[in-house]
Amino acid sequence: MDALQKQLATLQTIVPEDKQTDQFILMVQRAAATSGVSIRTLTAEPVAQKEFYFEMPFKIEADGPYYSVLDFFSRLGRLSRIMNVGELQLKSLSSQTSGGKFRIAPGTSVSGTFTITTFFTGSAEQQASATTAAAKAKR
Repeated sequence: MDALQKQLATLQTIVPEDKQTDQFILMVQRAAATSGVSIRTLTAEPVAQKEFYFEMPFKIEADGPYYSVLDFFSRLGRLSRIMNVGELQLKSLSSQTSGGKFRIAPGTSVSGTFTITTFFTGSAEQQASATTAAAKAKR
């Protein structure tokens, strides 16, 4: 029974029941800071209900040295919470227009936008309402 309790605790860390938005943002910011990447904007997108879980996407604009950006994505992959990175658009700074709204650090070579999507299961009531809404949508 103890082994199953530990396994459940581990799974709840990977896909929590609640959004835990502040903890997720701190995890992403720490990964960026440790890698030497600057997150310029982080915008929460609408939460999407699925049958058994919820998707919580964030649109991010970031810049940094190319290999630091690679290290940042590598660190995201090693975080305890499941997340997907999509809609990745990286550009070299030479192709960017000058006069941007942020001061660029020396050594920065790429800038881009991407979407990080994380997941949570929601409470039993939230799952029930999502299932009911899905059933009504199918009618």
